Amino acid sequence: MFGAELNGQELAYYLNSNKIKIDCFCDNNEKFWGKNICLSIPCFSPVKLNKLNHDNTLIIISSRYYKEIEKQLTDLGFDNFFACPSYLYLRVKKYLLSANMQNIKQNISTLIDILDDDYSKIILVNIIKNWFSSINNFINTHNWEKAKGAQYFPQDIIKLKKDEVFVDVGAFDGDTVALFIKESCGKFNKIISYELDRNNYLKLLENVNQYETEIKSRIISHNMGLMNENKSINYFSGSTSAVIDPHSSATAHVVKLSEHLKNISPTYIKMDIEGAELDALMGAEEIIKTCKPKLAVCVYHNPEHFWHIPFYIKKIAPEYRIYLRHHSLDITETVCYAII
Repeated sequence: MFGAELNGQELAYYLNSNKIKIDCFCDNNEKFWGKNICLSIPCFSPVKLNKLNHDNTLIIISSRYYKEIEKQLTDLGFDNFFACPSYLYLRVKKYLLSANMQNIKQNISTLIDILDDDYSKIILVNIIKNWFSSINNFINTHNWEKAKGAQYFPQDIIKLKKDEVFVDVGAFDGDTVALFIKESCGKFNKIISYELDRNNYLKLLENVNQYETEIKSRIISHNMGLMNENKSINYFSGSTSAVIDPHSSATAHVVKLSEHLKNISPTYIKMDIEGAELDALMGAEEIIKTCKPKLAVCVYHNPEHFWHIPFYIKKIAPEYRIYLRHHSLDITETVCYAII
């Protein structure tokens, strides 16, 4: 696997969970050479990689700089390689191989019927077309269209009020908190953020501490995640995200939002939690039914979430209007928005 950064590590974990073992990493950054990156997989330099049997070596390029690496490998005499800068591409392909096509068609048809604007329907159709394209077309940035406006705050959908109680689920280092403060011009009631990963949580606290006293007095941060039950879990810690993994040593606590925010009425809930969104929504069902907050929920981590999440929202609160927006030039950052 060429690319030992987080994308490569996540891809290695994903392939390992599907019983495909990576023999070694390769990277142009010498800081990785001679080290075990993850799953006890060593990392070679390109010079050492070039000493392998070219005909008997399959290389997966797991870097966003795949164009440059493709040329590098060709110059070295390799021709048995393909690019996959995120495990999410393979997750979609695996889903399409195992899913019932008639069910997929029915789900797409039903979703199109409940999407509230034509732009959402166009986004859905374009994404599904990409799913069925070759891997080279699938990862090509020219085949993706980025929606206008800030992620989680597209002005044609989300109208912020002066007394918002914003719940940021999957807060990372406070990047969305900063964006919310900017978009609201600092006029809000409260921000409540949840971040599972301990390292990211400490960065979150550090960044929140930079705000003036009056702003940070209205920000509450929790080092925990959300699910449909209260329990401790194990997770794999990446540089920007944490993924639930029973085989990892890092532990954290997860809670049901409806119980944890018993005496608080959120007006806007955002969720980006690496595929645990549907479970977290179930844990927030009571608060969603009662408070009817605006919702922004990422659906790109699992292919079936494109319909499972909007279907679930409409099931518990049929009055919600549903929108889709895509906020990147690759497979990531597709968000389902729901507003009353």
